[in-house]
Amino acid sequence: MASVLVLADTHETRPTTVAGRAPAVTYTAIGGVLLVLLAVTGSYGQWLSDSWIHAGTLVEVARHPLHPAEPLTGEHVGFPYFSPWAMALGWLMRLTGWSAWVVLTGAGLVGTGLLLASWYRLVRALTAARWAPVVALVLMLLLWGTGTWFWSGFPSLATLSVGFVWPSVLALACWFETWRTALRIEQVGTAHRILAFGVLPGLMLLIHPFTAAIATVSVLLTLATRVRRAAVPVATAVLAAAASGVLALAWPWTGLATMTGDRAGFDAIHHALYHDLAVKYGLLPLIVPALLLRLRADRRDPLFWTAVLCGAGCAVGALTGFWSLARLGPGVLLPGQAALAVLLAEGWSRRVRWGRRPRAGFAVLAGLTCLAVVIGGYANAWAVARALPGTRFRAAAERATHAPVPYPQLGWIAGHVRPGDTAIANFWHARRELATYGLRTVQPQWPSPGVPDAARRTADQAGILNPRYGDAARRARLLARYRVRWIVWQSSARYPVWPYPGARLVACGPHRTALLRVDPAAGPPRACR
Repeated sequence: MASVLVLADTHETRPTTVAGRAPAVTYTAIGGVLLVLLAVTGSYGQWLSDSWIHAGTLVEVARHPLHPAEPLTGEHVGFPYFSPWAMALGWLMRLTGWSAWVVLTGAGLVGTGLLLASWYRLVRALTAARWAPVVALVLMLLLWGTGTWFWSGFPSLATLSVGFVWPSVLALACWFETWRTALRIEQVGTAHRILAFGVLPGLMLLIHPFTAAIATVSVLLTLATRVRRAAVPVATAVLAAAASGVLALAWPWTGLATMTGDRAGFDAIHHALYHDLAVKYGLLPLIVPALLLRLRADRRDPLFWTAVLCGAGCAVGALTGFWSLARLGPGVLLPGQAALAVLLAEGWSRRVRWGRRPRAGFAVLAGLTCLAVVIGGYANAWAVARALPGTRFRAAAERATHAPVPYPQLGWIAGHVRPGDTAIANFWHARRELATYGLRTVQPQWPSPGVPDAARRTADQAGILNPRYGDAARRARLLARYRVRWIVWQSSARYPVWPYPGARLVACGPHRTALLRVDPAAGPPRACR
C-alpha cells in the first residue's frame, strides 16, 4: 500500500474538463453549505462558551481603542485576548457602530472561508490526487470522537458550529498556509515566502499561541527536509519567521508573558481534554495506518513526525499534570486526517494495479473510514440541529442530538446598566456574559494572568453571594470595595430572591431572572414572577 503514496511536491494544473473540475466544485459546494449553516446558526444568537469573552473584548476595545482595560474586572493590566485580531475587530466596531455579534459573525465567516481555502491548498501540496481535499475536508469535520464535545483549535463541525467566531479559526488558516508554503518552498516566489513567513508566524503567536506552537513543529520539520535542495529559500523562510516572532514581542497591547502567566488557571481548564478520550478522539486510530505508510515511504515525512512530536507533548502533559499540553492535539489529528485522505484518494485510483492483499487491506481501511464518518456525523449532528429553522423544531432536534444548551442571554439588562459598572451574578452563565454589556465583574470568569488578586476576588465574590460566607457587615464592605452596583439574580428553590436587604428590584427578565441595584437604604427586594 505504500506504493499509493505520492510524497513529492506536485505542480497544480488547471483541469479543462468537467470531470477534472468536479473535485474543486464539490469542495466548494461543501464549504458553501458549511458557511451557510454557520451563518444561519449565528443569526439565532445561540452563543456558547468563549464567544462571550471575545465579544466582551471587542466591546472594551471599541470603548477604549488605544488603552483598553482588562474587560472582566476593569483593571489596567495585560490581557491575553488583545491580539491583532481583537484590536482590528474592535476598531471596526467603533468605526461602523455595528454590534459585537455582527462584527464577530462577519469575521468568523471570513475566517472559516480562509480555513477551508488553506486546508484545500495544504492537501493539494501533498498529492496530485484531486479528490484528496474533498476527503480531507470530510475527515476534518467529522473524524474525531464518538460524542458531543467542542474545543478551540480542534476544527470539527461541532467546534465550528459553536466557535467559528473564535480567533483560533484564523490561526488554523495561517498554520495551513504557512505549512503549504513550506511544502512548496522551491516553487513559491520570494515575495510569497516573505509574506508567509514574515507575517503569519507572528500573527499566529499573538492570536493563538497553541496553534503557533504546532505550526512551529510542523513547518520546521518540513523545512529540514528541504535544506539540501533549497538552501537559500529555506534560510529566507527561517529568518523571516524569526523576525516575525521578534516583532510579535513588540505588540503593545499584550505579550507572551501575559498569555502564559496563569499556568494554573489554563491548566485547570485544559484538564478536561484528558477526560472521556473515546468521546473526543475515539475515531482517530484510523489515521495510524496512513501515517505509518508515509513513514515507510519517507523516513523524514513531516506529517508523521509532526503527529509523533505533538503526541509526545500530549503524553508529557498527561504524565506531569501540565494539562495545557493537550492543546498540541490538533498537531496529531490534522496531519493524520490529511495523511488518511491522501492515502484513500490515491489508493482509489490505483487499487486495480495491486495484488489481492493490498487491495483487501485498502478495502478494509476505506470501509472502516466510511463507518467512522457515519459515527462522526451522528456525533456532530447537534451542530446541524442548531441551524434548523423554527424555534420549536430546532429545540426538539437539539434535545434529540444532545446539543449544549445555549446561554440565557441578558440583553434585556442593557437599557438599565451603564458600561463600566460592576455587577455580580449568582449563576455562571450570566457572569460570563456581563463583559459583553461593558460590565465589570468581581471574579474573572476566564483565566486572566494579568489580574494579580484573582484568587482573592473569587473568595470575595463567594462572600457576597453565599450566605455561608461572612456576615452582613462583611458583605457590605465587599460590595463597597468593588463598587458593585448591579446584581443579576436567578431564583432557585432555596433562594427565590436576593436574600439580604440593601438591593432594589429594577427589572425582571426571562427564566425568573431579576436585575437589582445595590442600595443600602432598600429593604428586602421583591421577587420576579
